[in-house]
Amino acid sequence: MAKQIFHVFMWVDFEMHGTARGTAAKFGSLDFDVTKSFNVLFITPTIVTDSLAVLATLAEKVDGTVAILRRGALQLLVRNLNTFTSRTAKEYCVSLLLALCVNGGLDVVVRLVKNPCLMGSLYSQLSEGTTRASKKASAIIRILHEFYEKRSSASATPVVPRERFVHAW
Repeated sequence: MAKQIFHVFMWVDFEMHGTARGTAAKFGSLDFDVTKSFNVLFITPTIVTDSLAVLATLAEKVDGTVAILRRGALQLLVRNLNTFTSRTAKEYCVSLLLALCVNGGLDVVVRLVKNPCLMGSLYSQLSEGTTRASKKASAIIRILHEFYEKRSSASATPVVPRERFVHAW
């Protein structure tokens, strides 16, 4: 899972900055050539947390959100939200999910609503997460509930519009 997050980070960097800028990079105290295999890297929890932080920052812009969604990170983040041991990593993950909701729009929200395990993870952040993670989890929950309510009320309205009566004296 750590390598998957790191791979998403590196390929998003490729998509956003092109191959010329992305051929060599310095990440923390680790130098590497991104054109080579990542399997030789020892990816620590700190690198995963730092990758999530960078992805969360990138997702705050529409271009970053598009690049992250193209790499399929949404399902990876949702699936692994509870597996992160660091509260900071969980906070960045929730921040990233919120930014994806805001900038990715309806497409992202629809995919998140369909995921049955997400709400439990978000509610656990309300009680166990950092203050920022709790606020952001609350914002995501509100977005998902609003979408669900709109969808439910739209399906409850009749297909054929009813006549409206106006009381006249």
